[in-house]
Amino acid sequence: MTRLNGKMINLRHVKESDASSIKKHAGHRHVTRYTSNIPHPYTLGHAQRFIRTAKRQHLKKEAAHFGIESKADGEIIGMISLKLDRKHKKAEVGYWLGREHWGKGFAKEALRMILDFGFKRLRLRRIYAYVMHPNRRSYGLLEKTGFKKEGRMKKDVIKEGREYDRLVYAILR
Repeated sequence: MTRLNGKMINLRHVKESDASSIKKHAGHRHVTRYTSNIPHPYTLGHAQRFIRTAKRQHLKKEAAHFGIESKADGEIIGMISLKLDRKHKKAEVGYWLGREHWGKGFAKEALRMILDFGFKRLRLRRIYAYVMHPNRRSYGLLEKTGFKKEGRMKKDVIKEGREYDRLVYAILR
């Protein structure tokens, strides 16, 4: 199992015992507001299904899902993933972080670690992200980490009956 060690956080594969922590942190309204695939309310069953899916996708080499682990207590406080397209040597990065951990540099460290993993270990040539507009925190993080805006897809996502544009950001090796 891959484990990436950082200064403030570690990235590691999630296990069944992480389900309650994932539920707690992913369940906050501000966390789910601009995500296209995390429902609200987020239940323990959602977390358990996600962990099973993450393991299955890892075994099939379709994705690399990592829990963002707090070095302080070992708790999973967020997730970061690469959905892999090995044929074209690219991946989509997606992430979320528990609301009480925003603004502390954890997401920036996790993003830098996953970029290093994707470009050096997986030998990817391109990593991209979709951001629901107006999620300024997310696209601000991408820009601070070297991603460039490539475009805007009008009314690309419907979340809770509301249409959102999606911005496309990418970084090359």
